[in-house]
Amino acid sequence: MLGLLWFILITFLLICSTAYAVTNTPITNNNVLKVGPSHHNGQIAWLASDGDDLELFFWDGFTTTQITNNSVDESKPSLYNGTIAWSSGFGFNSEIYYWDGSRTIQITNNSLIDREPSLYNGTIAWRSNNEILYWNGSTTKNISRNSFPNSDPSLYNGTIAWAVEYGQDKQLLYWGGSTTTQISSSSLWNVWPSLYDGKVAWMSIVPFSSGPDSWEI
Repeated sequence: MLGLLWFILITFLLICSTAYAVTNTPITNNNVLKVGPSHHNGQIAWLASDGDDLELFFWDGFTTTQITNNSVDESKPSLYNGTIAWSSGFGFNSEIYYWDGSRTIQITNNSLIDREPSLYNGTIAWRSNNEILYWNGSTTKNISRNSFPNSDPSLYNGTIAWAVEYGQDKQLLYWGGSTTTQISSSSLWNVWPSLYDGKVAWMSIVPFSSGPDSWEI
């Protein structure tokens, strides 16, 4: 009887280990610098060096396509359902671009630092200098409208979460499509929000009286 129980237990563990086995699939296999992958629905966008600067690449689940080929750095790709938003440029003059699956559209054209795009279904939120802007597919709107540094936008279905710096701390704000609400109230450093369907996850620095501070979710 004991032997039968051991047989059942071992069989169960083998089935569980097979069912939850993790398969890692290498997408690239070369000796160049690669950074900033963005994943959505089994597809991946990332940046890779061409020896002079970083270019944008896209893997559709089968083949890899180079999206950009220029003399400036691309940064922070955001992938959604086969389309990509990213920032392109050097130093104090970077612009937001959008690849709709067949052509590239320049979203911004100014002397500001446009960066940190977040893409959702053909709409984009990004940081422009210290403001958060939103492009709904046709027009651009300033969402933050305050005198503080704003950063780290996360876009979902016409709503945006982001971080704002108030001197010694950072708080999280949420724009639901018409009004803005502060969703954090601690004196901590709250950063890197991730928004989904009205819910937000983020990181906070929790200070300790002795030893290093701790990053918590």
